[in-house]
Amino acid sequence: MNQDLRMRNLDIDAGPTISVVIPAFNSEGYISEAIRSILSGEYLPHEVIVVDDGSTDNTACTVEELRRGLKTAGRVRLIRQENLGVSSARNSGLDSVTGEYVVFLDSDDSLTAPTLATLAPLLADGPDMVYWRYRRVLGDGTQLSISPQNQWPPGPLDGWAVLSGKILSEGVDIWIGASAWRAGYLRQHGFMFQVGCATGEDTEFIWKALSRSHHVRFLNAGITNYQWRDASVSNVADVRRFDGCMSLFRVCDYIDGDDRDHATDIVASVRARAIDRYFWTLDHMSGSVVGDLARVVEQRVPGCTARVRRELIDQHRTGHWMGFRRLLFVAAPRVAVRHWGALRDLANHKWPWRRAGRAAAVRPD
Repeated sequence: MNQDLRMRNLDIDAGPTISVVIPAFNSEGYISEAIRSILSGEYLPHEVIVVDDGSTDNTACTVEELRRGLKTAGRVRLIRQENLGVSSARNSGLDSVTGEYVVFLDSDDSLTAPTLATLAPLLADGPDMVYWRYRRVLGDGTQLSISPQNQWPPGPLDGWAVLSGKILSEGVDIWIGASAWRAGYLRQHGFMFQVGCATGEDTEFIWKALSRSHHVRFLNAGITNYQWRDASVSNVADVRRFDGCMSLFRVCDYIDGDDRDHATDIVASVRARAIDRYFWTLDHMSGSVVGDLARVVEQRVPGCTARVRRELIDQHRTGHWMGFRRLLFVAAPRVAVRHWGALRDLANHKWPWRRAGRAAAVRPD
């Protein structure tokens, strides 16, 4: 493979320069594949910036060893920092980007060979952001699905319309690894990833950035591979999933007060998603936490429980219906959270027809 990479050195001066940022933590087993996938196409990136986020394995050594075998080694840069989390690593990479556009790729994911060459023509007229379809794959390359499933016009589209229509109304999923951002646009508005947020940081980043953009394009091609791992924080019930609840509330606060069309509807929709995520995580964590669940949640996301309670009270005042568990939560949140699993079992026993509906429910994004 290294010999193939030595042979590729397409001049990219005629097109937009693209930087790829890879946050990496204990990624020695797959970081090489990610880098090779970026350099395997005929349209080479301006740079690949790997940010080693305090790895305790040989991630940094693996990157350096790979660089020594590449003719394009000058395009691969390694930044090392203490372990501050994926958001901090992405921000460090963004601060160091010198290309016109930046793509954020996780260390266990990969680009297909045509990715950058397919993307480059859409960047010619300077969009703030381009997003495209991506493939969910297993470790052996087996494709599980492709998302988004619907094909749309390439644009240009207004970011506010994409947020209110495609994402919130149609349920379209935009993944950070299947998007390219104009670096100048991100810097102009100060968009960064929320440090300390383990889940939902990418959604928060995307939705905030979309809300200010007037030039978005869509690429109808599945050209990025998202590695599906059952043990990923995003795929399991983990106290860190409460971070995603607060990330959505921060989106609400960012948009709240905007006087554009549908702003009120957008805030209401994002707020409802935040509340649903909070209770979904409670449902799936009950019984798996040793000690006081209410205290665990408060330690992880201070103020989250109180925020959910306030939002439920506001919803109730406007006529929203609440089930008995949420009513108990409003009346005594700490007690309700502490005994959430028992309340769920009581609901299943008293209203058994709810079991099937709950089992079939789709986990919130």
